[in-house]
Amino acid sequence: MENECIVSEKCLSCKKCLILKYVKFDLTTFVLLPLHIGHDFVKCCSKTEPISAGFYNVTKKVVFGYSESLNLKSCHSDSRVIECFLGL
Repeated sequence: MENECIVSEKCLSCKKCLILKYVKFDLTTFVLLPLHIGHDFVKCCSKTEPISAGFYNVTKKVVFGYSESLNLKSCHSDSRVIECFLGL
């Protein structure tokens, strides 16, 4: 049986899935970032404080992890908002 990919911080280095960073400011405002840009980069782009941040696995359609630089966790409901935005 082939090993299943478990969505976690290990996804960041496995290279099997497409992973993006994200920061959410309110119910419909969020920023998607490539992995090489820090979550805290977006603080200069918005006057409001972010409410959640983490990683989005585009392949598995799920959020996970947290932002150390913003001290925020991902929220399960963020997946649906990102999916709608990306048209998935």
